[in-house]
Amino acid sequence: MKFLVSLFFTCVCLVASEAKVDAQQLYKKCVGCHGKDAKHAPYERPAGILHGRTQEELKLIMLMIRSGEYKNDKINKIMTKSIKNFSDTDIDAVSEYISKL
Repeated sequence: MKFLVSLFFTCVCLVASEAKVDAQQLYKKCVGCHGKDAKHAPYERPAGILHGRTQEELKLIMLMIRSGEYKNDKINKIMTKSIKNFSDTDIDAVSEYISKL
């Protein structure tokens, strides 16, 4: 019986880890500031334009913001709050999605 429970748990974990992240849905959190096409500059700061950036740039920026390494007054607070619960997989998916807009 223990073997069956262990096998079931392993299968559930494998399925959960391979579940595809809906990057478009996650990006909806970003649309208010960055726009649907990622061309909007939040607070009129051009550095906030995401369009045209590579996936690697976007990923690095999001990881730095999530970890608290990227400091930029209230924008950092908004971004940190927005992506604090993003997993590494979420960040990979969203950065890829944005880079293709």
